[in-house]
Amino acid sequence: MSASILLVDDELHVAQILGRRLAREGYDITTARDGVEALSLVEANTPDLVISDLQMPRMDGVSLALKLAEDPALRAVPIILLTARGHRVNNDDIEQSGIVRLMAKPFSSHEMVTVVGEVLGGSGREAA
Repeated sequence: MSASILLVDDELHVAQILGRRLAREGYDITTARDGVEALSLVEANTPDLVISDLQMPRMDGVSLALKLAEDPALRAVPIILLTARGHRVNNDDIEQSGIVRLMAKPFSSHEMVTVVGEVLGGSGREAA
């Protein structure tokens, strides 16, 4: 059974390109356009990994990560948070959530595949 990934990004082209690349690697991909939609999808079917953009309408990536951390059944789901270069995330938010990696945009699809493999391979909680 392949690992399931919830990809959350309000930029449709980013979600499509990244989703197709990860699907070619054998991952089962579900997409959401913001944190609100992602929450409803996660509650219906818990993914093995969430990849979320930071800046989105209705609910941003940090708020999504903190909301997931409030639920004991979802707290262990690792999150890769995508940020614009230069955008900082509060260290307390990282520690209180399931954020295991920060990735600055732009990034290569190869880099993403590598990071996803590391995170799902059990490399542990490493915000970088």
